[in-house]
Amino acid sequence: MFRRRHWVIAGAAVLAAAAAATAFAALRGGDGEPRTLADEFPYAQEAAATAGGITLRLTSADFSGTATLVRLEAEASGLAEGSRAPAALVIARGGVRGDFAALTASAGGALTGGKAAPLILRLSPVTDARERVLEVAQVDLYAADGTAWSVTGPWRLTVRVPGDVDRLLRVEPLKAAAVQGPAAVQVQLISAARSNTEVEVVVAFSGGAVPLDVPVLRRPDGATFPGAALERLGDGPFRFIFPPVDGPVTLVFGHMSLPAPAGAPGHETAVDLGAVIAANGLAGRPGESAVIGPAAIRAVRGEFVPLRLWFDAGPGGKTRAQLELSGAAEPAPGAPGPVGWVLLPGGKQVPVNAWGVGYQRDGTGAIVGAVTTLAIDVDDVSELMGTVAVSLGAPAETAAGPWQVELVPAE
Repeated sequence: MFRRRHWVIAGAAVLAAAAAATAFAALRGGDGEPRTLADEFPYAQEAAATAGGITLRLTSADFSGTATLVRLEAEASGLAEGSRAPAALVIARGGVRGDFAALTASAGGALTGGKAAPLILRLSPVTDARERVLEVAQVDLYAADGTAWSVTGPWRLTVRVPGDVDRLLRVEPLKAAAVQGPAAVQVQLISAARSNTEVEVVVAFSGGAVPLDVPVLRRPDGATFPGAALERLGDGPFRFIFPPVDGPVTLVFGHMSLPAPAGAPGHETAVDLGAVIAANGLAGRPGESAVIGPAAIRAVRGEFVPLRLWFDAGPGGKTRAQLELSGAAEPAPGAPGPVGWVLLPGGKQVPVNAWGVGYQRDGTGAIVGAVTTLAIDVDDVSELMGTVAVSLGAPAETAAGPWQVELVPAE
């Protein structure tokens, strides 16, 4: 099983973040059962606003002492700019104004036929039954190649709050009754609370560790409920959200990624991409790919062995070359990506514009290997005709769990 954990490209990064940010909407359901993005929340709403060719329609909401959840539908028309057609629509945290503050970095969905998948905004909680105004000041659009542009509003939508909202606003603090797991990573519960809409947990991991599996809440009867990682708080704790499961529950994490030890030597590889391109008749067109055989590998110092080359469209008409290597090029804590560079045959050093790490698992779910994908943008495929050198830091390591935090009411 192959699971891609990171994919960071100018536009795609925001889309991935939006998908992760809206994932919590699938968690709210009767008796803690999951629901889908298409489901409406319990309190129907009727509000719509149009600006700049975009219509936002508020269809339903839910309320608790930790958050207000609103479900939006979006339609866009006539928004293509030249060859760029919007493929996704995102409302970022900074675009939310009015009586609410956004609690999640962004929310968005793919645009199909001018309509977006439902957008779920997680907003600050209300304190009484007065109507509130949700104002969206800006909507960001993304083309398939990752380029982006913005449309400004405002869009003003009235949120109707139920008269008996007080009964929905109770918050129950939770504490860790016990924490268990391998000594390779220490898990610290920073805060946890249960409300009408969710269980919100903030947790920190020692040594720059990052969870590789979706955490779950487990009830004593064995039923499990997956969470969503809303965001990382700076370079420190992670915030997760789960369904509003009652009673004692256990927070469970699986595998962790551990950054390479400080001072570990970097790894380098050199591959004759010119030979690979010529042998496979590639022209740098999107979708073309080739396996990199041993004959094309000129040098390897460390773990990162070239495996495959493929092409995609880069921004501004550039050619995006993507190189797949064995090993996990995870960044050090606080770093935006793996430390390294790519040197083209002509001596030009280019930045890594995208990077990804996937983890391979066996039938039991144990991690048995990792693959890193690096992407660079060049003006033309001719820049790759020769030996390309790649230098990266030491590969990350993995540690197997589970790590378990027993949560009980704090009062």
